[in-house]
Amino acid sequence: MLLASISFRVQPFKRAEAHSAIDSLVHAMRAAPGCARSRVLNDSEDENLFMIASEWSDADAAEAFFGSREFQIFKGVRILMREDPFITLDDVRARVEIPPRHAARAGGEASQWLGERAGEEPGHCQAEQ
Repeated sequence: MLLASISFRVQPFKRAEAHSAIDSLVHAMRAAPGCARSRVLNDSEDENLFMIASEWSDADAAEAFFGSREFQIFKGVRILMREDPFITLDDVRARVEIPPRHAARAGGEASQWLGERAGEEPGHCQAEQ
């Protein structure tokens, strides 16, 4: 699974127009082959900062969408933004869901639970460099 995040800041006086462009992009994204879901997030401290988070079946599906006409149109509404959008891609090899009662525990119990479910030693995390 591939997680794609598109982050951008809109012009304060162009927020309504930006919302329309964002809605169009997200609708097209959700209909694209390989897109499992997408969400629009708005920063709680900066109302002009947005992120579109999406999940893709694979990199080819995401790359096809980011090369699509719909995405190029979104990038073309640069006048609505304070800066160019940037995309972050995360390749996810596994997903482990943690019940809230485990995630809220102190003392590393949640990381132990996660490690056991992922088949690793409790409390052990690996990060790629």
